[in-house]
Amino acid sequence: MEKLPSVGLLSTIGVEEVESWRQRFSLSDEVAIRIPVPFDRVSDFEVDEVPVYEGFFKSGFRDRVPSLVAKISETFGISPGQLNPPSWKTLIAMQNLGDLEGLTIGVAEILYSYSVSSMNTGEGRHHLRPRSKTPPVQ
Repeated sequence: MEKLPSVGLLSTIGVEEVESWRQRFSLSDEVAIRIPVPFDRVSDFEVDEVPVYEGFFKSGFRDRVPSLVAKISETFGISPGQLNPPSWKTLIAMQNLGDLEGLTIGVAEILYSYSVSSMNTGEGRHHLRPRSKTPPVQ
C-alpha cells in the first residue's frame, strides 16, 4: 500500500516532551507512548493505538478510550484515532446518557442511527454519518 502524502506540520515530539507529559498529566507507566516518525499518518496507527495531541491531556483524557468509541473502532477494524473528534463527542455523549439513564447503548444501537463513513480527506479518517430519517421498518 502506498503512503499518503504528508499534510500539515511534522511532529516535533521528542523523548523529553513525553517524559514531561507523564509527570505533568500523571500518566501511568502502563500507557505506552509512541513518538510518531515524520511519515506516520492517522491511518497508519494500529487498532489498539490512539494518536493524541497534548490538548487531549489538557482536557482530561488519560489512559482509557471510552468503551463505545473502542467498540465502534474495533467493529470496523480502525484505530479510535481515525474517528474524527465530533464522532468521539457523539459516542461519549451517548455512552454517558446510557450510563445516567440505565440504558444499554452498544454498537447495534449506534449503527441503527449512524453509519461509519470515510471522510474525503484521503487520510484514513472516518466519521459518524446520520442515517436517513425514514424508519427502517414501516
